[in-house]
Amino acid sequence: MKPAEVLEKIQKLLHLGEMKGRFILASAVAAPILLLWLSLSYRYPAILETRKEIARIFDTSSEITRLKASWNEEESARAAAEWGAVKDKLIPSYEKLSEWLEFMFDRAQAAGIGMKYTIGEINKTEGVTGVSTASVIITLSSGGAASAAQPGGTPQARAGYHEYMDFLRNIQDFYSGADITGITMSGPGTGAAQMEIKLKVWVGFVNDGQTDKGAPA
Repeated sequence: MKPAEVLEKIQKLLHLGEMKGRFILASAVAAPILLLWLSLSYRYPAILETRKEIARIFDTSSEITRLKASWNEEESARAAAEWGAVKDKLIPSYEKLSEWLEFMFDRAQAAGIGMKYTIGEINKTEGVTGVSTASVIITLSSGGAASAAQPGGTPQARAGYHEYMDFLRNIQDFYSGADITGITMSGPGTGAAQMEIKLKVWVGFVNDGQTDKGAPA
């Protein structure tokens, strides 16, 4: 082989080695970039989905907060309306309770019915500041006036049943907040001589600065 040919072959080998070296160097540089790109291309959808999920969570949280605020406002308005309706049924003080009982006493007298009343046990209402309940017992008695004789000629006591029923209706008409807890009647049929009415009444002092004014000791 001629020296010129040997030199040319050596130059080719050197050039080939240089090309391999450049390829190896380029591969060494490109490999991490390629791996990074592959990693990102694989992870990007997951990252994007995570960001979307975070956005959904944020939106959901905001919506929940808004709904809670709206619900609280609606509940407050509803509670205020319901409490207003309940408050209308409350007797505002024990003085007013006594006045109401005296009013019913006058109506009983006008109907020819004897009436006595007692205010019994008073209890605070748990969970509702300023409201208490009192037990009231009203005893009605027939006027005792003579009426038409029975078929045997025996005098009959003045019939009290219908008058008592009218009185009960008056209780509900003039104070719808009174709960009737018991009724006891004695006497023969429409000639009932006595009726005992047990009531539970609600006395309220709600957000108006009042106290249990006039409450029995």
